[in-house]
Amino acid sequence: MKVSEEVVSFEFLVGFFSYVCGFIVWFIILRLYPLSLSFPVASGLLIISTQLVGIYILKENYNIFHLIGIACIFIGISILFSNYNHGVKL
Repeated sequence: MKVSEEVVSFEFLVGFFSYVCGFIVWFIILRLYPLSLSFPVASGLLIISTQLVGIYILKENYNIFHLIGIACIFIGISILFSNYNHGVKL
């Protein structure tokens, strides 16, 4: 394992700031929506965003199955929000 000479590095500060921002966003989401809606949507969006960051920023390879998976997750999130907005209890 690499030993850092600095206790608080730039990478640590970026990671810590990202973690705090994620916590604040999650807290706001939980105040606005029930957990039965919030958790599946947040999980799905995390998978989609991770996949897209990998494709666009890290230049990872992808194929039609990745795109179909992203589309299926997006459709599932859309169905959840559609049912929530029409008064269907989850």
